[in-house]
Amino acid sequence: MCVDRAGIVGNDGETHQGIFDLSFFSMIPNLVIMAPKNFKELEDMLDYAVTLKKPVVIRYPRGGEGKIEYEKSTNINLGKAEVLKEGQDLSIIAIGKMVDRAMEVAEILENNGKSVDVINARFLKPIDKETILSSIIKTKNVITIEDNIIKGGLRKCSFRINRKRKFK
Repeated sequence: MCVDRAGIVGNDGETHQGIFDLSFFSMIPNLVIMAPKNFKELEDMLDYAVTLKKPVVIRYPRGGEGKIEYEKSTNINLGKAEVLKEGQDLSIIAIGKMVDRAMEVAEILENNGKSVDVINARFLKPIDKETILSSIIKTKNVITIEDNIIKGGLRKCSFRINRKRKFK
């Protein structure tokens, strides 16, 4: 299943904002939820989805893709995030079109002396607990960026992972 016009969709008006889809889909058992950062990743996710023997939702935004050109594109593997930048001071975890925003924020922070991890979650479900948790443990600071409500979204999943670990 592909979900078009996901997230904040601008000129479509207040009644057409897609800010609940990640949350309501996350409640469905055994459903895989993906959101690509750009058109190339959307193509890769579509190819990957047809190989899975389970229901899949791919969420993509209205309009074109962002302006950031990514140097690499790693293979899509079930529930595996993609580390786009490595740093020591802060973890930024983003999904879908918000990955571009995460990269922009990271650049601003790096221009101000901060070293930032940027993780493209790719999957809301199953979420990559290992990659996200190791980044949070390393940096001890986390920001999530998504165009969704908190309940059932990326922020809720990330903090559920984080809450199980006590930091010194």
